[in-house]
Amino acid sequence: MLNLVLSPSHIWRNIWSSISLIKEIVVWRVGNGHSIRVWHDKWLPKPTTYKVQTPINRLSTDSTVVELIDIASARWKTNLKMEVFSSEEAQLICSIPISSRDVDDKLIWAKSTKGVFSVKSACFLDCSLTKQYVGETSNGETVDVIWRKIWHLKVPGKFKQFIWKTLNDILPTKQLLRKKQIMDDGLCPICQHSKEPIIHVLWTCPTSMDV
Repeated sequence: MLNLVLSPSHIWRNIWSSISLIKEIVVWRVGNGHSIRVWHDKWLPKPTTYKVQTPINRLSTDSTVVELIDIASARWKTNLKMEVFSSEEAQLICSIPISSRDVDDKLIWAKSTKGVFSVKSACFLDCSLTKQYVGETSNGETVDVIWRKIWHLKVPGKFKQFIWKTLNDILPTKQLLRKKQIMDDGLCPICQHSKEPIIHVLWTCPTSMDV
């Protein structure tokens, strides 16, 4: 029984079930388009799915959003959009602003006006989803349910602390340490490409995606 409780797969299944809510509503904000996969990632301002629904056609399955951008003019390639996507999705893409600067694509929390994760917005989302299945509930009850599930997981205490720190955005990532002026560099020490917020550490760093 002890081996079952402490096995890595069992631990990570429990952890993942507790924080999967975050992953569900993380979307891409378009920068230079190099990191966003056209057909697979969430990047459209379309709250139902955030993903392209047009069947894969002219662009390859691994195409990135940069292929849709005219770099010289910092505008969308209008003709290509109309040829590849449905009229509705082409209009959605047109509504996405393109920066004239070469800024990285950024993962944001879709349910926050500033795009920043917070427990409050996570609980609001959880409450909204809960209403679909069990009817009306208060935000306070939802918060209690979330934390009760976390603290009753059959995993070592350090894993519960990890989840708690993750949800409260207080893991000592390089980006957080840079914000507190403890470090000068906020780049991921593994991939040396992206800044290192919690979302990058857990999901988008190439090393994390291989785990």
